[in-house]
Amino acid sequence: QKIHQELDTTTVYVTHDQEEAMTMSDRIIVLNNGEIQRISSPEAAYNQPQNRFVAEFIGSPSMNFIPCHMEGESLEAGPLRFSTPDSLTGKPAEVGIRPEDISLSADRTADHPVGKVSVFEHIGAYNLVYIELSSIGEIVAQTPAGQYFEVGQSVSVSIKDNRIHLFDTDGKAIHNPPLPSESSRQPTPTN
Repeated sequence: QKIHQELDTTTVYVTHDQEEAMTMSDRIIVLNNGEIQRISSPEAAYNQPQNRFVAEFIGSPSMNFIPCHMEGESLEAGPLRFSTPDSLTGKPAEVGIRPEDISLSADRTADHPVGKVSVFEHIGAYNLVYIELSSIGEIVAQTPAGQYFEVGQSVSVSIKDNRIHLFDTDGKAIHNPPLPSESSRQPTPTN
């Protein structure tokens, strides 16, 4: 990035490493079998993927995908329930949930489904927790470094309605959460 800024020239960089692409790019192009899937800022590719391929490709660990269906005014995905987004533009077939948008708690409540920890990975700055949920199978959550769980432990699973992605049967995105606000990305003043 520093060399790119110093040269102040347009650079085309081709890589299979999504982390390199995300950190070095002003604009990113995601290709699948030679076909363009997304042209956008890295932030938009991550937060508002146009299809399931981009949603699955960008992000590590990958987005969780859970089959869903409409039930009255809500979406059901196994034991998970979500309010139907106002901006829904089609019939949802899958809910997509980023691992960092899943909250876990050892406290069991009637409001949240309960899963069982199958794998716990302490990465350093964060943890990856693999949870078995009835009728869904395994999903992965990213939790803060200080939040530990034991394999076999029961945990309550919580996901905010405003953080879900929805895809139709063709894998086209029919709902994405809004991009983080510009104000949340302003540099912090220094003294």
